[in-house]
Amino acid sequence: MDPKPILVAGQESLLVYGFHLWIIFGFLRGKTLAPVVGLQRGYLGCFAISIAIIILMLFLARHYHTLKSKYPRHVRYAQAAIVTAMIAVFFMQ
Repeated sequence: MDPKPILVAGQESLLVYGFHLWIIFGFLRGKTLAPVVGLQRGYLGCFAISIAIIILMLFLARHYHTLKSKYPRHVRYAQAAIVTAMIAVFFMQ
């Protein structure tokens, strides 16, 4: 039986937090989504976008949690490689 989605998101909160910040500040880099979603969405539009982001984050957390439990050593190596790459990019800029 799979753990509850909110519990898993809590256990993987650093990943969820970091990934949503990467989407906002890294992926979008100040670009506006106005051409795609318009400038005014109203309450229903904002709610729909929020739900979409929440579902994406829950999906990400669940799959990362599964990877960590099935392949713990490989995930640790991947984490080390990603952190090393991030540090290298930071110092190169």
